[in-house]
Amino acid sequence: MKRTLVFVFAMVLLTAVGCSKDEDNNSLLVGKWEQVKTVWLDGSLPDDEFAPGEHMLEFMADGRVYEYQNGEKSPYSTKYSYNSKTGELTLMFVIFKVDLSADELIMYGQSIDVNPAPYADYYKRIE
Repeated sequence: MKRTLVFVFAMVLLTAVGCSKDEDNNSLLVGKWEQVKTVWLDGSLPDDEFAPGEHMLEFMADGRVYEYQNGEKSPYSTKYSYNSKTGELTLMFVIFKVDLSADELIMYGQSIDVNPAPYADYYKRIE
């Protein structure tokens, strides 16, 4: 019986440690991010630059993200999940590869077009 209790306690402890690490990594994403530019990786289109406050994303700790256009917060949110081990950010059902640091977020995607083109959206943390 003691062996079973020790095993159960060890599993609970390992699970708690594992979860706190994931939460710490997800907390790096939580906050408000302002889009700086879009870079078309195949050179098909010129780089797009954004005016301050033109487009922002706000990632909440509860797994929801809000979009801002010209300073106006959308009343709607969508769910997100971030896997720091694979570097994948899922917004609703779209998966982006990301590079994430304390002050920069780069989301890699592909346009939905007749001729899809790969791009990278660059964001800087503002909150």
